[in-house]
Amino acid sequence: MTLLKVLAVAVLASYVGPVFALAPLRSFVAAAGAHDLCVQGHYAYVASTDAGLRIFDIGNSAAPVQVGVFDSPGSATGVAVQNGLAYVADGTSGLRIVNVSNPAAPTEVGFYDTPSLALNVAVSGNYAYVADGYSGSLRIIDVTDPAAPFEVSSVSATPYVGAFDVAVVGHFCYVPLGPRICCIDVTDPVHPVFRGWLYTYSGVVGMVARDNYVYAAVNYGFEIYNFDNPDAPTLASRWINPVASGDYDVYVSGNYLFVAYQDAGFSIFDISNPASPTYIEYSDTPGTCYGIVTAGCTAYVADNTTFRLYNISTYAPCPVPRAPEQLVIEPLENQVRLTWPAVTQDTDGAPIWPYRYTIFRSVAPDGQWDSIGVALPADSIHYTDPYVGGDRGFYQVRAVAN
Repeated sequence: MTLLKVLAVAVLASYVGPVFALAPLRSFVAAAGAHDLCVQGHYAYVASTDAGLRIFDIGNSAAPVQVGVFDSPGSATGVAVQNGLAYVADGTSGLRIVNVSNPAAPTEVGFYDTPSLALNVAVSGNYAYVADGYSGSLRIIDVTDPAAPFEVSSVSATPYVGAFDVAVVGHFCYVPLGPRICCIDVTDPVHPVFRGWLYTYSGVVGMVARDNYVYAAVNYGFEIYNFDNPDAPTLASRWINPVASGDYDVYVSGNYLFVAYQDAGFSIFDISNPASPTYIEYSDTPGTCYGIVTAGCTAYVADNTTFRLYNISTYAPCPVPRAPEQLVIEPLENQVRLTWPAVTQDTDGAPIWPYRYTIFRSVAPDGQWDSIGVALPADSIHYTDPYVGGDRGFYQVRAVAN
């Protein structure tokens, strides 16, 4: 028997997939109604109203798979994830805290029953900030011990009612209280300090904060607020949608704003100048577009009856995985075994989760490289090549990301 003499070569591979904008990659039914969502790593956490919390593996954006479900006692309309815990705004059942370290078996570890309707939640450090619906209040919950959360303070806007969303950036918490968008200083969450506010066009339903700007979905459009001076915020711009009504959610990625329009899909705006947003394009969805977030070059949409993924590589470049740091070659009888360390970063150093590794082989380092297979399962870092076609083989392992 002649053992193969092999040379290991590891090279980079960029995303292989559709290059056109807003092409749906895959969608599937998400039980009783996908409403809100967040993405962390290669999992999407979808608050699905009466169907609770649904967890999807999105490592392969062309074929997302539901891997777990937590059937909450109320109506899940908001979710945030931090350090292996999902914080679920569960309507009349308050805030539910769910251990999702094993996505296939989410388990509740604690809860706090807010006085009204927990509609959305943001988490920062050891505190959860809950928009408590029709009580028109912000509830601040200490979650240092997730098994025994307790309220440390609250901020209300009596006589106004309606707190539907919340965002935290640094030591500022932004929350719509009634017809106003408010800035709360939570440097000390036990003693929050009311800073500035201003009236909105018609009440904020969904919002996101980036740097010193707050982007808010209001009925019939969206508004952008400048909080450079938290004590005296100003309206930077307003967009009134002449067709769609009931804008429901917004998300910011780079210089782009994604706006969910309920029955009218979602639109994309250039916000490189927040004082003058520019409409780019629109994509219809078959259901009711309640929530949207982006990660990498994919937009994730909670569309009421489905969880949908869209290619947005036109607006957000797809991550380019780094090469495997090494490739170990083990010649065996009539086969070659390849092993490499998992790729965990892209070329910019950002975290990444490749959804597959493709193996290439050539008879010469400057010859033609042929794809010979894909490592299975998708996250495997091993491959066995039953190659017996000669006495030399050159190999490449390419990580492929969404």
